[in-house]
Amino acid sequence: MRENLIIKNIVKFLVITFFVSNALGQDSVAFGLGKNNSGFTISGSYEFSKPFFVAVGGNLFDSAGSDAYDFAPGLFDDLELGKVSEELWIAGGYVFNMTSAKLYLGGGLSFEQEYFKYRDLSEILGDHRGIYYVVDDNESNTIPSLYIGASFKIGKEDGIFNSMGISYITSANDFNLTFGINL
Repeated sequence: MRENLIIKNIVKFLVITFFVSNALGQDSVAFGLGKNNSGFTISGSYEFSKPFFVAVGGNLFDSAGSDAYDFAPGLFDDLELGKVSEELWIAGGYVFNMTSAKLYLGGGLSFEQEYFKYRDLSEILGDHRGIYYVVDDNESNTIPSLYIGASFKIGKEDGIFNSMGISYITSANDFNLTFGINL
């Protein structure tokens, strides 16, 4: 069930990016995979024809999803398995064009939410193993961030993959390896 949710979210992300990039007269679109304190992350960015960019990312697919509840922690005296975190960030800024590279510098916001992780031995709540999450209302944060990135041309300009780069957003401590593509 969780794997299906991951696949559906990836498909939604790709479809939205495809339509937005075509509607705006795409200049450059990039996708990234990375790692932060909360786990593995995914990101996407769009570079406008003017030297500006918008990027979004986070560990969206590690989230509690439909197995998250908003009631008091420990309500059912189930086995507590610790905490998990979910982070989403959005950034924008200026693109500095160089001969064979681009530098991205900007700012944005990072949204963080923590969940208590529990196991329901009767397997009524949560997934097929009884794992469910309770929102920790005291651990929700919105933090300003600095975004820094660079990309380098690879391959042919008309090829599918035309650039490769790295990016970092400070508040989420999120490093990403990015791949630019032509749609």
